[in-house]
Amino acid sequence: MVDIKNNGDGICSMWVRKKIEITGGELLRGVFSCCLPANREQLLNEIEQTFAPGQTFVCLSIRSGFDLFLRTMNWPAGSEIVMSGLTIPDMPRIVRRNQLVPVGVDVDVDTLAPKLDALRASINPQTKAIVVAHLFGGRVEMDAIVALAQEHGLMLVEDCAQAYVGNHYRGHSGTDVSMFSFGPIKTNTALGGGVFVVRKKSLLQRLNESHEQWRVNGRWSFAKRIMKYAGVRFISTRLIAGTIARTARLLGSDHDGLATKMARGFPGPRFFDKIRQQPSTPLLGLLAKKLQTFDPEFIARRIKRGKNSTECLRSRVDVLGSQMSEPTFWVFPILVNDRTALVKKLWALGFDATTRSSLVPINRVLDDSGNYSESDLASDPQLLNSHFIFQNLVFLPFDVSIPEDKLTIMARAILDAGATRPARPISSLPELKTLADGEHSLC
Repeated sequence: MVDIKNNGDGICSMWVRKKIEITGGELLRGVFSCCLPANREQLLNEIEQTFAPGQTFVCLSIRSGFDLFLRTMNWPAGSEIVMSGLTIPDMPRIVRRNQLVPVGVDVDVDTLAPKLDALRASINPQTKAIVVAHLFGGRVEMDAIVALAQEHGLMLVEDCAQAYVGNHYRGHSGTDVSMFSFGPIKTNTALGGGVFVVRKKSLLQRLNESHEQWRVNGRWSFAKRIMKYAGVRFISTRLIAGTIARTARLLGSDHDGLATKMARGFPGPRFFDKIRQQPSTPLLGLLAKKLQTFDPEFIARRIKRGKNSTECLRSRVDVLGSQMSEPTFWVFPILVNDRTALVKKLWALGFDATTRSSLVPINRVLDDSGNYSESDLASDPQLLNSHFIFQNLVFLPFDVSIPEDKLTIMARAILDAGATRPARPISSLPELKTLADGEHSLC
């Protein structure tokens, strides 16, 4: 049994793994906008001018835009889409619903980039596009992948859902489409919305024409969404989160599963009906305001904290994504042995770590219903690293509201618990950069 103890502040509380990055004032503004008329075209123009003039496509979510992109391309049934082997289940699910075949390419454990040799080997006459996901707030080096796509005449799509950094990055200029998300747990959230940078005018026009055929999501639907996430934000306070976790334990329930469920953007049935809508006008208003007022110093502070925590832990565990290009620590994932025991120890100290992830290896997604397997069946030999990450991953609380001294306490607790990095698959051993025993640590 897990007992949530006094964590040094005289109360039973928990530092939550991820807070929704939206203020009470922004939530209130969103509610009022659901009651007031607004010029939809003006809001779309504001988003375009802020993001990428002449190249911007605005949709309800990345899932919506990606589905519309595949429908607009209208490739023959059975065509293949090569994708980063570790992704959210909905992405291959959307590929399959469009009668296409998702082909997963394994990722490098250190950089989380699709392995270039495996990427090249996966291309055949049926291949139509490559989709590269930037994971955990870092970025994949795209130059070689851009060259490969151009060599084979393939569309190249960049999934930047977890890699928003403000004006600093709008996607690689060599990609055809760069997709950014402003969903509930994303950086600079508007509680929804996807913004695509589309570099071919003909494709942008086709997307907009197809998009106009979808109905507009209702403003009251968005109002209910605001209320839902206002509630999530409230229960993410330390005392409330700790009380809920302790109550769930006493009732034999699982607060971890509840938190994961509440973070889902499109829960329940009728998934494709839900994503095949245009964003509501109030959502556009909130998104336009968030884009205009985003403070890039927020990212700089997060990077500094991430590097400090990485330095504390690097002698014993791997901080996943820290060797990506420009890691921004949107989340703080580590790879450890015996992750379940570590999570329980951290819960007892008031740190809401979790082994649950929205990412899965592509070959575990069973069909276009979005169901996937969590069994420990033999891994696909082509996705060894993706399975290795999936099976050893722990997310640590890393919200910017957590004081740095608390992050240091958490890091020391991880080291004191005897956490160690798991043995990597043979395929990744040449890439392993281990540290000598006893290397200096800030903690």
